[in-house]
Amino acid sequence: MPTVRSFCRVCTSVCGILVDIDGDRVVAVHGDGEHPFSHGYTCPKGRALPQIHHHPDRLERPQMRIDGTLQDTTWEACLDDLGAKLRDTIDTYGPESVGINFGTGVGMDAVGYRIAQSLHAAIGTPAKFSPLTIDGTAKVLMSELMGGSSALTGRPDYENAAFMMLNRQQSRCLPRAYHWVAEPPRSDPRSHEACRRLGRRPPLYRNREARCASPGAQARHRLRGARLSGA
Repeated sequence: MPTVRSFCRVCTSVCGILVDIDGDRVVAVHGDGEHPFSHGYTCPKGRALPQIHHHPDRLERPQMRIDGTLQDTTWEACLDDLGAKLRDTIDTYGPESVGINFGTGVGMDAVGYRIAQSLHAAIGTPAKFSPLTIDGTAKVLMSELMGGSSALTGRPDYENAAFMMLNRQQSRCLPRAYHWVAEPPRSDPRSHEACRRLGRRPPLYRNREARCASPGAQARHRLRGARLSGA
């Protein structure tokens, strides 16, 4: 049974994987121990790629709604129908009435991203959306509220952080993201594995009052309180 080296596209960690194939069927997915970044790690979702790839509900060809039911069709018929409806919308309401969303998956598809860019430019609409317009803007807002400037947006400094708390996170979901967790769920058997793999955990505060562990964090907390109170 041949094995093909590839990478997982479930999330942006893009872990290296080894794929066992039998003809045109994916049989199993394993971690690639020689991958320089993931070092053989795979999450349950990555290992479930064969079931996802061959799921009976997976769409493998375009469909159009005809007489109230979805029916298989050709790409030519589907694209012609989409183009006609899109042209009618633009002629009636202008290009600004069309919005384009660049989904997360397109970031791992070089050709698809260029095609999406070309389509956006051809339509001429300013309405361009992406995951950054959903969760990225929250990071800029919090930088403004906590630090006084949206320019403070950056990647968390995990190695030098005095305290970090993750709420309901799977500690091994993103293997390169976290060094330790504050309190893994005691009922989750993975918590014992997390304790062995991750570093020393800081002490926990039992009450619900917000606590800041470093002078810088305390200053930002006071600044945010002053901003919210109008002082």
